[in-house]
Amino acid sequence: MAGHGGKRDGAGRKGLLGAIDMIALGAACEELWTAAVEEAQENAKRDFFGRELYESTEEAHKIPQSERSAWLTTYEGEAHHDDINGMIWEALGQTSGGDGDAPRLFQFFPPRPYGIKGKIIADVAATYSERWGIPITTRRVERCWKMVRRAARDAREES
Repeated sequence: MAGHGGKRDGAGRKGLLGAIDMIALGAACEELWTAAVEEAQENAKRDFFGRELYESTEEAHKIPQSERSAWLTTYEGEAHHDDINGMIWEALGQTSGGDGDAPRLFQFFPPRPYGIKGKIIADVAATYSERWGIPITTRRVERCWKMVRRAARDAREES
């Protein structure tokens, strides 16, 4: 029995969404969530290092990879390297690390983006209701998102 009335198999009201549609809703939520997490990580890096260091490293990345080694041996490249070392030591709260370079590997554990889950669900519900021309509730979207996350978790555990 499907729970929509009637005792026969297939009796009663049919669902509005098929399996592919439910996966599409959950995947849309997951995509928006992933983008929010990546933005939070970028903001955490920017906050940790400060805007000056963050922009300085972006400036160095404008130099093509094939020319970067040669650029680092120039006066401008060496000055840039020393500036970056000083900024990293400053971000770590130390005056300097002696003669060695500052560490280049950091782990960031930014807090998850609080307050955005409801907005994502509402946005996906509104977008797909308009796109498909049927009413999709936020509750339905939330269930689809949980279903997709559960399936992804189960797939990770199996492999």
